[in-house]
This record gives sequence, C-alpha cells and structure tokens, in this order.
Amino acid sequence: MNKESSIYFNGSIITLEEETPNPEAVGIKGDKIFKVGSLKSVKEAMGTSVTLIDLNRRTLLPGFIDSHLHPIMYLFFLINPELSKINSMAELQRVLREAAKNNDPDELLLGLRLKEENFDTPRLPTRWDIDKACPDTPVFVLRYDGHIGILNSMGLDFVGIDETTPAPEGGEIRRNEKGELTGVLSEQAIGLALSKYSLPNPEDFNKAA
Repeated sequence: MNKESSIYFNGSIITLEEETPNPEAVGIKGDKIFKVGSLKSVKEAMGTSVTLIDLNRRTLLPGFIDSHLHPIMYLFFLINPELSKINSMAELQRVLREAAKNNDPDELLLGLRLKEENFDTPRLPTRWDIDKACPDTPVFVLRYDGHIGILNSMGLDFVGIDETTPAPEGGEIRRNEKGELTGVLSEQAIGLALSKYSLPNPEDFNKAA
C-alpha cells in the first residue's frame, strides 16, 4: 500500500459531494482521501511530511468505476419481445404472433436476444419461419450477440432490401443455395434494418422503467 501523503491544490477539484463540491485542496494519505477543504485546513490536518502537488488549474476528479451497464438497452428488452428463453421454433413463432397483435402495422416489430442454439432443433430462423407467425407484420429478430438478425418477408420489403440490394462493406445479406434472400443479415448489414426502427417515445420508456 502507498503510504505517502500529498496535497493537491490550485485546480478545479470536483468531489461529487454536496458538502464540499469544489474544495480548494484535497489531502491524500496512502490510498485514501484524508481531508478536503481550504488549502490551510488541509495543510493543518495533513502535517508537515507531505508532498504539495500544484494542479496548475487542471481538473482533479475522483476515480470512476465502469460497471459497463446499458440501462437504455435494458429498457429496449422490457419494451420489445425478449427471446432468450425460447427453446423451439414453434415457441418463437407463438411469441412473435402474440407481439404482432399489439404492434403498429406500419412499424417494425423488434425481437431481441434470440438464442437459437437453445432450440430443440438448433438452427437460425429464416424469413419463411417468421412469415408463418407474422405474414402481415414487418419483423426483425436480433440474435443475442448483436451480430446477426433476421427479417421476415414483410420486413425485407419494409426496410427496402430486395434481390438487387448490395451488402454494405463489412456486412452480409445472406441467400440460400437457390440464390433467394433468407432474411438473415449479419454485421454491418444489420444497420439496414435497425435504421428503419422507430425509437420508442419517452412515455414508453417511463412505463417500462
């Protein structure tokens, strides 16, 4: 453990504490903040064996812990069909069919976190699989890793993908052995679908939260 003592001063010191939001100085003993306040009070509290560090008007911030949360993305999981626990194609079709009943027909229905490897017969759905559940609703199902998504036939029309659409650089618009579009998009091609998705309004987020 670091046992040195130091005082930081002559800068913008931000503590994020209501009592002392912008103190004149902060004293550190070892790995702990020992005192914040005026330079005089910090010097008195720290004693004589201390290193003075002039910030030269720079900003001093507390350490941040990046917990890597995605709160907005989590709200999307609450608003849209969450598919990670589904274990068969039939169940996927049932969930999408129910979700389509409450979906605006002029909006893309988004299903999230598909994990087809958990299916009783593991395979990625195609547009024809989703068509059986939602023939009249544009649907885009996004895999849990975010690298692959599937549009149904209405979805392909909705986002403007047809046989002549070129795949964007770094992406793929997949076809079967007959050269037919399967509805599967990967990597950068996913943006072709998500760019047509209407973001929920604040009221939807408030309800989900």
